[in-house]
Amino acid sequence: MKRPWLLLLALLLAVSSAGCRRPPANPPLLYEKEALELAEKIKAKKAAEAQQYLSDRYPWEGRRRRIDQLPDRLTDTHERIKAEMELLRLVIHGPKKGK
Repeated sequence: MKRPWLLLLALLLAVSSAGCRRPPANPPLLYEKEALELAEKIKAKKAAEAQQYLSDRYPWEGRRRRIDQLPDRLTDTHERIKAEMELLRLVIHGPKKGK
């Protein structure tokens, strides 16, 4: 009489200890609380960045601060054209061959 119960107990012990050793198919990268905190940080950073750029201008004026004075705008434009011309010269002729 004890033998079937002992066999059944051994079988249950073997089945319960074996279990599934494989990890889940889609393990969560972050816990829910961490994911919510990260989303809040990103949202706050984007809001602060948008407020910083749009505090003194219209939204369609872009993110870069415009240069108000004419001499500064001319100097800035001249530097950009000069840098682009140097890049084109490097593409066409290659680097300078110095001694």
